Amino acid sequence: MRKSLALAVAGAITTGLVAFVPAVANAACTTGPCSQDTTVTFTLNSSGTFQINQASNAVTLAAQTLGATGATVSGALPQTTVTDGRAQLAGVWTVNISSTAFSDGNAADPTIGANLASATTDLNLVAANNNTATSGGTALVAYTPAASLAVASPLVAATLVQGVAVTTYTPSISIAVPPTAVAGTYTGTVTQTLS
Repeated sequence: MRKSLALAVAGAITTGLVAFVPAVANAACTTGPCSQDTTVTFTLNSSGTFQINQASNAVTLAAQTLGATGATVSGALPQTTVTDGRAQLAGVWTVNISSTAFSDGNAADPTIGANLASATTDLNLVAANNNTATSGGTALVAYTPAASLAVASPLVAATLVQGVAVTTYTPSISIAVPPTAVAGTYTGTVTQTLS
């Protein structure tokens, strides 16, 4: 009986020691091949989207009272978004702005020429300060005030457009109304063209 008990205790101790013996480390690969490479290929397609959109297509500027020196009518145009989904490494684009003359609808009354209208935006004149204007990809966006809208003039331009970049800005217009203008409600069309 004592012998059996002693064997049982010895067996238990031996079993416990086995649990603490570390496993043998994996042997190094010596017969080869010991590694394999996999070439992974995939394609990224461009949506090809290249467009300009406005938050709306009409705006009414605040009324002004004509004086001996005329009047200045100004205000913001709808927020504008340029989406460049061509997914290029260094894309470029330009938005030109122009306007028709402003008329009160009465053929006998003088119009207010587009040369008296100018445009600006809420972008900074320093391109490096306009980083937050673009989301998604990246772009270096520059803004140039347009002194006259009689002919299409560059307003916003982007260079180094990388990936799918969405740029948002708000243009503003200012019209120097001459003192020869007559009272009335005037309408004209301001056009932004992306190229």
